[in-house]
Amino acid sequence: MLRAVLYSEFDPIAGPKLSHQVPEGTLGKEGFEAITDYIITKPQLCGKLISLYVMGFPVCLEHNKFARNALWFNVCFVFDPEADVTVYKPVLRKLAHLFIALECETEFLSHTATGDRLRKLLEQIFTDLNERGGCCIPIDGANTIYLHLFPKRSPPPEVYPHQVPVRIKDIDSLMTKEWDLTMQQVVPYIDGVRYVKKIASESGCHIELVRQVIKHLLYYECITMIDIFQYSNVYVCTPRIQVLYKNSAMQNECRRYVTLPGTTAPPFEKIFALYCGLRPALTFRDFCQDNDIRALNIDDRRLVTFGLINGFLRRIHKYPHYSPPNPLLASAQPKNRLPKYIRDLVDGRHSFDEICCELGKSYDEVTQMLEAAQNYTMIFK
Repeated sequence: MLRAVLYSEFDPIAGPKLSHQVPEGTLGKEGFEAITDYIITKPQLCGKLISLYVMGFPVCLEHNKFARNALWFNVCFVFDPEADVTVYKPVLRKLAHLFIALECETEFLSHTATGDRLRKLLEQIFTDLNERGGCCIPIDGANTIYLHLFPKRSPPPEVYPHQVPVRIKDIDSLMTKEWDLTMQQVVPYIDGVRYVKKIASESGCHIELVRQVIKHLLYYECITMIDIFQYSNVYVCTPRIQVLYKNSAMQNECRRYVTLPGTTAPPFEKIFALYCGLRPALTFRDFCQDNDIRALNIDDRRLVTFGLINGFLRRIHKYPHYSPPNPLLASAQPKNRLPKYIRDLVDGRHSFDEICCELGKSYDEVTQMLEAAQNYTMIFK
């Protein structure tokens, strides 16, 4: 949270002084003197962000109309010592540049710095940033101060060729002609079914460009990533299934999401019982046959997708580990020895999805290849 906003300038006679502070009394005379070298700085530091528990942007405007041929000023934000100030940096930088533009165009600072107008402006900036996370303040008929605090986002996770992007926002309504051309080319292929490598192939874009588009959409929380859907997959519930049980809004959303188009939604109790019926060692194919999913008007693929994107389902992945036979035992030599590039993949660290995607082969083809080579162990996790 922002503790205060300061405006300081260099007086040709008195030197550095604290002209305005909001709220009043935040920084006393001794406190200001202790940091004055970082507020009204040497020319080498002007135009750079400086952060202590006070973050400022010192400015030196040179012109012969000013006393000593320059106007030195700094607008500062004050924070608690442990505060994360990252989101405020672009805001303060923008505010300082707006003050520069206002001074160059209308002499706003040099005419009003000792009056109430600048103080009232700082008060409104302080209040609006803390209460609304942004401000829109008209200065005159031609100038308005627009500031907005954008939430800090973590860097997006790595995107792999075998992952499937799923929309969680209406991207189409957000798209404009000004969007990146690669983005416009890739987005239509994001359907919750195609995996990244397939999107690259069908869109005609290089896979690295597609991965960058996907990471960009992940950063702005337009999509999430899930696994390739196959009926041979195995799924289990996570402790977050309790959230679905207690949240009526999520229950209604779930019913809408998983119901086949043009059919009547089944009662939530039926859907919840299906989720709870998923267990280790039961493939989704067998699960669907045992429960006659389609007769309940449920889209089996969307049943899984809803659980994955909301975190109350997880998939149990398979990681094959190949152990080469003892070369001293001729009888141990398999007829179909795996090529080295495949042996490098079946080391227990690559999932079945990743191996199938890398080799461009189906689940059954990779399984047959491993069974023919023998000497492999399947790890489930």
